[in-house]
Amino acid sequence: MMDNTTAVTYVNKAGGTRSKEMCKLAIEMASWCEARGILLQATYLPGSLNSISDTESRRSHDASDCQLAKTAFRAISMNWAISIDLFAASWNAQTPEFVSWFPQPGASLNDALSFSWVGLYCYVFFPFFLIKNCLSKIRREKSELILVLPYWPSQPWFPVLLELASATQGIFRPSGNLLLSSLDDPQPLCMKPTLLLTAWKLSRDVLKGKIFGNQLLSSYWQPTGRPHSLLTTNILNFLSDAFESGKAYSTINVFRSMLSGTNDQIEGFDIGCHPLVLKLMKGIFNSNPPKPKYSKTWDLNTVLNYFKTVPSEDLGLLPLACKLVTLLSLATMSRVSELASIDRKSVIFSENSVNFSLCKPRKSQRARPLRSLTVTKLQDPSIDPVPCLGLYVHSTDTLRSGINEHRLLIGSVKPHKPVSGSTVARWIKKQLEEASVDTSTFSAHSTRGAAASKAATLGVPIQSILSAADWASESNFSRLYCREVAEPTVAKLIITGSSI
Repeated sequence: MMDNTTAVTYVNKAGGTRSKEMCKLAIEMASWCEARGILLQATYLPGSLNSISDTESRRSHDASDCQLAKTAFRAISMNWAISIDLFAASWNAQTPEFVSWFPQPGASLNDALSFSWVGLYCYVFFPFFLIKNCLSKIRREKSELILVLPYWPSQPWFPVLLELASATQGIFRPSGNLLLSSLDDPQPLCMKPTLLLTAWKLSRDVLKGKIFGNQLLSSYWQPTGRPHSLLTTNILNFLSDAFESGKAYSTINVFRSMLSGTNDQIEGFDIGCHPLVLKLMKGIFNSNPPKPKYSKTWDLNTVLNYFKTVPSEDLGLLPLACKLVTLLSLATMSRVSELASIDRKSVIFSENSVNFSLCKPRKSQRARPLRSLTVTKLQDPSIDPVPCLGLYVHSTDTLRSGINEHRLLIGSVKPHKPVSGSTVARWIKKQLEEASVDTSTFSAHSTRGAAASKAATLGVPIQSILSAADWASESNFSRLYCREVAEPTVAKLIITGSSI
């Protein structure tokens, strides 16, 4: 039984005329059956009626399914007794008795999470995304087993591992054959020298755990670097290394605050207020002062002049959507997430304007009602967002159904799902690039700063700009968004012969 009608026809007729590869395969199959006296008849069965086979045929290769090198496992088994391999498959089981995820030949049981591990001498090398769940199961059952895990001390489950551990085998250094796939190919993770695998023994014996914890604590921290009691030289070296590695001043300042809040005072000073630390931070600031993302912004006339050359009526759905979101971002100074959340049913056209509202709160909105925006018509229809919006609504209303009837902006290809803020940003950036704006420097978010800077240059009151862009204070605008428009260089004016 097969769930593909074309394949059924090729098998029953021992070939066909549409696919050379399928015809060759069907002839080989028919020849093989004929030589053995087998009568082969294919029958069509929809995949919905054979869900298990259909699902398995579509299952992709699991990149996390790998095997620890035999030499590494042999070193572990020489120190600790192991009788069963959990989370294994028939090809990567390290012991004759193993437990698989799904029914497999040779497996003793299926689904290792469904039964107790108490009393079993288990070896566990499970997919990394199950680490947290499995450690919780071990703590709950007080099981005793051997685990192989990545050495990731920054992970939230690592303290739980140290709490349960009673011994460790050490670290397996990464190599090309430490982890192998089912095809004996090296696991891509082993190509990175940062992956360090460690073997741990977890025990129900509380006394063993405490002894091991004390040994680990005394050997893990150097005498000059114990937590909560650092020396001035340790602090200065740490901050200096961060600066030399290219960290920004603001990032290093966060490090200083963290050290000050989590460590004891030094010589009567908080770490962040120590004279030597303050002097070092001042030197870091002078050597690499914070820089704005944009020192200048692009000229709106560049984009508007480009729009005048591409009438909205001549654009397809995707170019029309790119033009619309760019015009709306300039006219309303909205964020891309806000443009993506415009409610289709709230769009109301009048004689001289269009009004619409968002279907979710703006970024800085708290308890106020949902924001309603109004865009007024302009004299030039080629750069007017109102007729462009009307054309977009007319073009997309026939494409709307239950999944996209509430959002204004939808995808340009089937099934025309509502787009996210990242898609809107990609549309705006594509439009800016077509209008000869340097998109390697300016992102889609730069439209807010460019529009606000243009408004300030034209004498629009600051309070009106803050209200339109939803900024809380003038300092946000002046510090982060207000930029001068980049002017042509003298050399360009001389060569082109144009005037300012």
